[in-house]
Amino acid sequence: MAFETSEAFYAGLSTFGTKTLERAKINQEAFNELYEDAIDAFNASALDGTGDATKKGMIDTINKKTKEGSLASLYSDLASQISAVLATRSAIGQDGSPSAIYLTGNVWNNAVKPFKIEAFGMKDYNSSDVIVQYSDTYYGISLKKKPYESSSSPPLINSSFGTFLEEQDSLRLLLRKVDDARLKFFAKIIWDACQDNTPNSPFWVESLNEGKGGTILECRTQQTVKATKNVKTEKFTIQGIRLQPDGKLSRRDAEKILNVKVNVWKPTSSKPSSGKVYKEDQWKMETGVPLINIKDTKNLATISTKFPGEFRMRFREYVNRKLSARGGEISELWQEFDKILNDSTPAESGSGGRSIKRILADSLLTRTLKLHMYSELKKFDAPNFEFFLVEGVGKASKVRGTDNTYKANIGTSVVKPLKSIIATMADLCSSDCAVEIERVDASEAAAKVEYVLSITPSGSRKKVKVLHIDLRYGGDFKSYPRFHATMTPEFMQLSKGK
Repeated sequence: MAFETSEAFYAGLSTFGTKTLERAKINQEAFNELYEDAIDAFNASALDGTGDATKKGMIDTINKKTKEGSLASLYSDLASQISAVLATRSAIGQDGSPSAIYLTGNVWNNAVKPFKIEAFGMKDYNSSDVIVQYSDTYYGISLKKKPYESSSSPPLINSSFGTFLEEQDSLRLLLRKVDDARLKFFAKIIWDACQDNTPNSPFWVESLNEGKGGTILECRTQQTVKATKNVKTEKFTIQGIRLQPDGKLSRRDAEKILNVKVNVWKPTSSKPSSGKVYKEDQWKMETGVPLINIKDTKNLATISTKFPGEFRMRFREYVNRKLSARGGEISELWQEFDKILNDSTPAESGSGGRSIKRILADSLLTRTLKLHMYSELKKFDAPNFEFFLVEGVGKASKVRGTDNTYKANIGTSVVKPLKSIIATMADLCSSDCAVEIERVDASEAAAKVEYVLSITPSGSRKKVKVLHIDLRYGGDFKSYPRFHATMTPEFMQLSKGK
């Protein structure tokens, strides 16, 4: 698991008095003095589960970042979490150190295990990052951070599109349809790239072939090709695969392409032997490379750290251009996902008569806003528990001319009690309401499509925008795109004070 150092600072800072934190917020010397003290307090006070390595992992990550010279990042975490702790205390009406501070890693401490919930397709429906205890009440804190109050809010969820279809039996049949579209789309991109032996190819390297340029991938089935000493530039046809009359691939051929292994020419030196030109004897063939991995720059680095800079991002950018919108039109693949999000067909029995798009919309609301957390906790007779979404605001920069002195810019944290969110949703959907997901933008700069989830209360014509949603692809062809969702400013304002 990844270790988020801001969580360590939140836990450590929770042990300090409010006056100490307020002083560090405005006093540079006090802020810098608090850095080491907060780490020591975290190490001494935070609790994880028996046999869990979360606490150690966070300390190791802090030490690693320190050695790498990433102190500005760590001091920024300190700044944002000063903001977060102060705002949390104000929201829950407590002042001072809690009686216990728990981390939620792979193994939860026995005292907080009753709050660990697996529900609605999520292993950790209770997304608390830190749990603090005051008296007999436990407060779960879901932590986010941003540098300035004006900065965009980080997503509340980062969930695969596929998990939303797997959650409901009535939607699982759609997985096959989505899989077909996804596999064929990405396989066709690879097919097209392999046919291109011009400088437009994502595999083209200018310095190849003594400056004449060439492609460094041989896209053929691995079994029929042996390593040679000659770099070739040609249109490579993947054996046994042909396009259908409509110009598309069959699913069987698409799967073959996504699993094909290729020959990759890699440089034996990080610098050309003559000017900007690599000579032919400076290239060596690497055989048996999964072509799918070439999109991922990390996998690319495992083949060779010496690839020319011009090539390292080419295939990734090539794929993202295919996914991105052009002239306001979304790509063929995004169209398939868009159809599902707007499918008004009634789902099968067991879904309460809801349409496919309503099931997906309800699931997004349930997962993002944790609307059923308290009802889930009641099933387990859990102790008193309150949940808060907390967004720390702060950034630190090194003071010029000093060794390790940092200046903090600390804003006002945003805290949202789950009870206020649930109350707002109850007002919007007290009896019945219309919920819809509408596409608002298709990015030409990134592989994503943007949506807004809106609610229209029963008897009203006014839509209330509740969630802003990005559906986006990351670095893996074989995965589904992921939903990133945040509350809209309109909904945040509506829930204020409830």
